[in-house]
Amino acid sequence: MTEEMDCEDNSEIETADTFIKVEAAGPETFKSDPDNIILVPNALDPETMVLHHLAFDAESKTLAVFKYARKVRSEEGSKSSIKGPVGKIEIWGTSPLYRLKQSIFLPGEFSSNEGLAWYKGRLFSCGIHGHIVEYDIEAEKIKKWTPVPGGIKWCLAIDQATGRIAVGSEDGFVIIMQIYDYEIELEKILDRQEDRVLCISWSPDGKKLVTGSPNAVRIWDVKSGQAVDRITIGKVVAKDDTIVWCTAFLDDSTFATGDSKGRVCIWDAKMGVCSETHETKLQQVQCLATAKNKIYCAGVGKQIQVLLKGKEEFSNKWVVGATRTIHTHDVRALAAITDSELVSGGVDSYLVVSRAPPITVNVIPPYRSSDVQISSQKRLFMIRYISSTAVLHLPEDSFSANMLLRFNTSSPITTIGLSEDGNWCALSTVKNAKMFALNCFSSNAKASAELVLLPSSEYKSFKRIQFSQTPGNMAAVFTQKNKIRILTLSYEFKAVTETHVVNLEQGELN
Repeated sequence: MTEEMDCEDNSEIETADTFIKVEAAGPETFKSDPDNIILVPNALDPETMVLHHLAFDAESKTLAVFKYARKVRSEEGSKSSIKGPVGKIEIWGTSPLYRLKQSIFLPGEFSSNEGLAWYKGRLFSCGIHGHIVEYDIEAEKIKKWTPVPGGIKWCLAIDQATGRIAVGSEDGFVIIMQIYDYEIELEKILDRQEDRVLCISWSPDGKKLVTGSPNAVRIWDVKSGQAVDRITIGKVVAKDDTIVWCTAFLDDSTFATGDSKGRVCIWDAKMGVCSETHETKLQQVQCLATAKNKIYCAGVGKQIQVLLKGKEEFSNKWVVGATRTIHTHDVRALAAITDSELVSGGVDSYLVVSRAPPITVNVIPPYRSSDVQISSQKRLFMIRYISSTAVLHLPEDSFSANMLLRFNTSSPITTIGLSEDGNWCALSTVKNAKMFALNCFSSNAKASAELVLLPSSEYKSFKRIQFSQTPGNMAAVFTQKNKIRILTLSYEFKAVTETHVVNLEQGELN
């Protein structure tokens, strides 16, 4: 039988009564394949976070990855499950190896993210909430948010030379903000257009902006605030809008667009005319990335199309090059790390690093090794989902695992831990942390978990927990205040005491 617990995220937890036991719904099993590999939820599981945006900071060689869950499981009658979508920004180092450095879970209304960009080591975003949001990377939280006129924001671009942010809105406004050390101020609002602004790009010299909308591309003179060209995009089918989803400048006088008809168009920004049109294998082109003499495009379809620029002595035109099929579903985001290295991601939730020539592909799965904890002594394993974590048992000579316990939370779970002897487990959300003494093999064959109080408010939330291997009576907790706290565990008395504290900032051991 599966025992479920709904966990309220209160600032203080004093008794086990805080956890509401829900009637067991019957045995659940996770089937495995003949190779004895336990199958975790696949890329289309509703709690899997879809990769939506990428932003690369060349100076620090840091990649920001925005993910969101389309929906989170919500048990009927449960008052502590997450409602609505959940967003997360992951910060990855890209040199010498790709490694996850920080994760920022986005609460409530700020879970939306429609644009993501770096400026001098600072990360900004916009979304349907109508604000520009700045993030505190080290503290893994939102630093501040600035209201911006114009309603819903669909796109964002930053001029790296001047620190100006251009934002496109649902109401047809292009708003330019100026980044300062401690704040963001409104600089100007460009002339209003009749349609929403879905994509935006700065020219390298910072004098022009290009925006994309349904059936139109506009070229803006930033100084005057007026559109110097409005270019109508032809409809392939009558009464069927052509939506310009993405745009990118190639140089001061040339830019590219991708649209809902699967085309990549090359434009002359000075003349306001389309110089080249390329049909791709995609149903829609929704994202672009540029490198030296290359344009990468992707969207509705699992392919990534590469356009190459011809050599000047032969032709200055762009030609459709190789197609990379390295995803299983639609690709939502691209980022060119170097001239030969591309990062992509989308609905299949995998972060894929591809290089050419020669062609090499590195696939980074959505689940980290720390998302699954194992107790080999009792053949238990613990899986972290967005809003819940499950403890399962794999019987001897069996290809299916029985779910024993599930813990539901009202905030995203950031980390989990399971002791080697199977007597202890812990989980932390963005709001607080909990530790349990497990009884998975009692005489009545019903698993249970008893809440154990943590020593102090320092454990309100932690980044990581690691139980000792042998014996399983100690644990190390990495807290949000950059301290490592050593705990001694007593399973007999269901108690936890703190023995040592390591302050990483000061290098002290207490």
